[in-house]
Amino acid sequence: MRCNAAPYEGIEKYIFASFYEDDDVRVYPFIEEMSSKGCRVWFDEGVVVSDEWESEINRRIDECETFVSFLTEKSISTHRCRREINYAAQKGKDIIFLFLEDVVLSPAMRLLQERCLNIYKSTFATAEAFIASVHCEESIVRCTGNFRPNIKVSNLNPGLDSDKTLTLTMGISSADFSRKETFIYRVSNGEKIYLLKNSYSLGRSKEHADYQIEGNRTISRNHATIKTVDGSYFIVDNESLNHTIINGRIIEPLMEHEITGSDTISLGKELFLFFKNYDESDVKNMPEYMLVSANETINIKNEPVVAVKDIIIMNSGKAYYLVSGSFENNIYHNGQRLYYGEKKRLQNGDVITSGSERFVWRLML
Repeated sequence: MRCNAAPYEGIEKYIFASFYEDDDVRVYPFIEEMSSKGCRVWFDEGVVVSDEWESEINRRIDECETFVSFLTEKSISTHRCRREINYAAQKGKDIIFLFLEDVVLSPAMRLLQERCLNIYKSTFATAEAFIASVHCEESIVRCTGNFRPNIKVSNLNPGLDSDKTLTLTMGISSADFSRKETFIYRVSNGEKIYLLKNSYSLGRSKEHADYQIEGNRTISRNHATIKTVDGSYFIVDNESLNHTIINGRIIEPLMEHEITGSDTISLGKELFLFFKNYDESDVKNMPEYMLVSANETINIKNEPVVAVKDIIIMNSGKAYYLVSGSFENNIYHNGQRLYYGEKKRLQNGDVITSGSERFVWRLML
């Protein structure tokens, strides 16, 4: 298979793409998509095999800005791919591991993994969402120029016919296949923040945090860290000045606290909602509700988050939750005051009060 994008040649910052040659049918569509969005990508289709081949690879790694490795079981078992990864690490390159499938890494590779950015295709609902998250990474942005829409992008899911219901290996149907995402949702601007590393920090300082929260002085420079361990998620408050609050409760600093789907996270006066294994189809299939007051009726669309002033409605795909977005703590659920970031599961007929406004949570018939 030939790639529809040519290896980058030039003097600007570029990405070195490392992969096993037999994975080309899976990797080339991603290189094509990245290139069409302006990424400058070099890959070894452009090398003429000769005695100088290894030195040419070394030169390309030496000169690259970012090293991206597409990982599969085949690639990690080959000497050439491992050598390229180790050489990039020795040269201190920014390394991104793109896991096209779940693989078992050697102890040495696991140690190296801790200093790399790790993005798992299996945690995204679609291949498009997976590669979109790659485009957002700073070390990729540095290697991005003008869009090239003339590059034809092959099927990002080779071998899968999207117009049919598919039967996958081991007798698992496409309906059973996990196509889910895990992210935190920033309420103030509606941004989805994908946890792209096993240890992902949030704070005010660009130098100290993986995700920078600008314009909010209640946030410490390195406020909190979210860690991933064997599919579970934990948050640690890094001795912040204004605390880390889970579901309305202050957590103890420097201690790991497990977070689960639909938990709320408050960093100072910045509210986040945690979605684990989010499936858009589950959210869309939830029954529709409305907020009814004496003066208006507000239809709650099947979206993950809907905000009505300080009333925040969270749809996890399994239940609806009321979350208080009020710093003054003037949100009430069935007469019970909710503190900032505190949540309550909603049932038909529940009464929500915000200041002087009174709403009833009603199922749409």
